[in-house]
Amino acid sequence: MAILQSIGARLDIVVRQGVQSSVINAAATDSTGAAINLSGVMPGGTILDSRNNVAGTLSVDTTQLAAGIVRAWVADTTSAALAPAPLGAAASYSYFINLTFPDSTVQPFLYGTLRVITGAG
Repeated sequence: MAILQSIGARLDIVVRQGVQSSVINAAATDSTGAAINLSGVMPGGTILDSRNNVAGTLSVDTTQLAAGIVRAWVADTTSAALAPAPLGAAASYSYFINLTFPDSTVQPFLYGTLRVITGAG
């Protein structure tokens, strides 16, 4: 298992209901800032509601793992199924991306709140 420079970095995201979110490009680096080759690692993203029930999954692209890059996004069909947060209320969802290494070790990678909004962009 590789040792990441930061474990569980926080990134809060906002997504418009029924629209694919922007792609999150997160880089895994060591203490010197060098990219960590994540070949063989399986990233997985989960969206939780306010009661910690699974509300959906993040889509993940594994084509750049050798360069240490994990790409993730909320698909349009996923965001369509999520309820928007009322204006001024706290975000209704949270998410996390974990990395599962070939030895079955799971390491937190990215997490944060996920706010769903409505309206035209």
